[in-house]
Amino acid sequence: MIEYANRVIDIMATESASLANAMEDFFNAAEQLSTDPRSSALRGDFLSSGELIAVRFNDLSLQVDRIAEEAEVKFSSVR
Repeated sequence: MIEYANRVIDIMATESASLANAMEDFFNAAEQLSTDPRSSALRGDFLSSGELIAVRFNDLSLQVDRIAEEAEVKFSSVR
């Protein structure tokens, strides 16, 4: 059980760093867009940064789900 918890902690540590960067980019893009809402380039940057956050969350979710499935298989065989 500790092995699986440590793996989740490791994933969260590495992913949260990249997620934090993605969120910072998103808020920076939002701030830039607020200065010139008509700018197509700034809108594109904002949308791209939002999509990147979604990708990072999905990746994180998939990794945690895989660990949960592995733990379930291991512990169901012990019962």
